[in-house]
Order: sequence, then C-alpha cells, then structure tokens
Amino acid sequence: MLHRLTNHTDLVTSVAFDAGGKRLGIASSDHAARIWQFEENTEPVTAFMLTGHAGPVLAIASSVAPPLWPSVRRLPRCTGLTTR
Repeated sequence: MLHRLTNHTDLVTSVAFDAGGKRLGIASSDHAARIWQFEENTEPVTAFMLTGHAGPVLAIASSVAPPLWPSVRRLPRCTGLTTR
C-alpha cells in the first residue's frame, strides 16, 4: 500500500483518477466528495472538499474532453467548496 486515504466517514461509492494521474476524486456516502492531489515523494493532500450534499454522493468522474458548448463556463465558486 502506498497511501491510505482516511478522511471519509462512511462508505466510498466511487473513485476516478484524472487523465494525468495527479488527482483522485472520491465520492462517499458521508455526503461529501474529495479531490486528492498526488505529487511524487509526498503524502497526498486534499485539494478540494465538496460538502453539504443532501444525500450520499454516488458517483464521480473525470474527463479530458473540452466542453461541448464553447460558451459554457465553469462556475468560479460552488457552495460547500473548500480548498486547502
């Protein structure tokens, strides 16, 4: 085992690595999703924590595809988003 990620307090329901292999998204029944940042020769850290969901987070995914509609922008902020 290289690293143990222990911050979730309930069952993990889904995991997904990004295309570069540096971030791992984890969804959980504890009503939260976390994005972990991995760097060589260091312990992983929580890059983002998405909390406040009304129920379990059942899935998480990663994509390298560009947006389907060029006019669609990512929101700069999200309720419940914390960064480290």
